[in-house]
Amino acid sequence: MAALRSLLLLAAVATVQTTLGPLWTPLGQFDLLLIAAVHLALRSEFHGALLIGGAAGLLQDGLSGGVLGMHAFAKVAVTGSVAALGAALIVRDVLAEGLLIGAATVVESTIVTLLAAFLGRPTNVTIPAILLRGVATALFAIFFFVAWNAFQARWQRWRGRLPSLHR
Repeated sequence: MAALRSLLLLAAVATVQTTLGPLWTPLGQFDLLLIAAVHLALRSEFHGALLIGGAAGLLQDGLSGGVLGMHAFAKVAVTGSVAALGAALIVRDVLAEGLLIGAATVVESTIVTLLAAFLGRPTNVTIPAILLRGVATALFAIFFFVAWNAFQARWQRWRGRLPSLHR
């Protein structure tokens, strides 16, 4: 059941990124699939993190129209590393998770750029652009997780005020 929820979340995030990215240019700077994949990888076992990274990467490859497997390889490498790091360290704070997502974005973008260069595909990605994408993704992830935690707290308070049907 958890795997199905993870796949549905990744599919929803991929849909949002591909439909809203062209409509609002700043949204293209954030790697929403990587945010979701790293968030899920931190909360799963190592083999589950590899499957999450592979699914997220194949979704991105399929929707971007690039070389099939390039983003999948990069996301598997990143989510596997994050899962191994998450097993050694406890990363539950929003700031720590956001910084880890920013670093993962830089690593994933570097892997994809190097793979594209190795395959002879033209790329105009520079090191400052990769770093800017990492910082932007980290800040977006931190803001999103803080807002999500606040929403969940308000939801729980609101649910606590409702009369229970089982009393």
